[in-house]
Amino acid sequence: MQRIELKGLSPEQIDRLLPEGLVSLCWRGSVAHGMYVPKSDPDSIDDKDVMGVYIGPLEHYLGFGRKDVYEQWEGEWDCVFYELRKFIGLLLNCNPNVLSLLWLKPNGIISENELGARLRENRDLFVTKKAYHSFSGYAHAQFKKMMSFNQEAQALMSQLEDQLTALGIDPESSDAGIRCAHWRDSHLSVRHRRRWKS
Repeated sequence: MQRIELKGLSPEQIDRLLPEGLVSLCWRGSVAHGMYVPKSDPDSIDDKDVMGVYIGPLEHYLGFGRKDVYEQWEGEWDCVFYELRKFIGLLLNCNPNVLSLLWLKPNGIISENELGARLRENRDLFVTKKAYHSFSGYAHAQFKKMMSFNQEAQALMSQLEDQLTALGIDPESSDAGIRCAHWRDSHLSVRHRRRWKS
């Protein structure tokens, strides 16, 4: 495999970041989905997420120092690496996080050896009826997180309105009310906004 270059990292940092026996290294998160906002933008909250697959050292397979998954951070680089057997086990269970790695476009692949290419070429082997349950379960969990956040935001908004009222400020008709409404509109879901107005 050719020398991997990651923007903003020295060769020494890259060596510390990446495991030996790397099979595949790909983008994930905002970069993979075309939504990355660079650090130069004042509104940026993104880091550079990558996922890798590696063949562990011999000691791993003999049961010494076994590590199936590990995460590494270096600067703005957030990496997660899966040992090959663990990765294939997750693929067989149609894990949405790892399954998406096999469907990346070529520009989503940072580095890949022959084994990594063979995995992607045979990606259809890993798609079964389990995918329905895996993906719907993942979507449901994400939806619950969003709803929880919206409930917290709505509670904070209610507290803010109560505080404005206690100070003798009408939250609906003052400058504070306009800022309050702007915050509400930018943070609450459409469903909660409808409930807010009623």
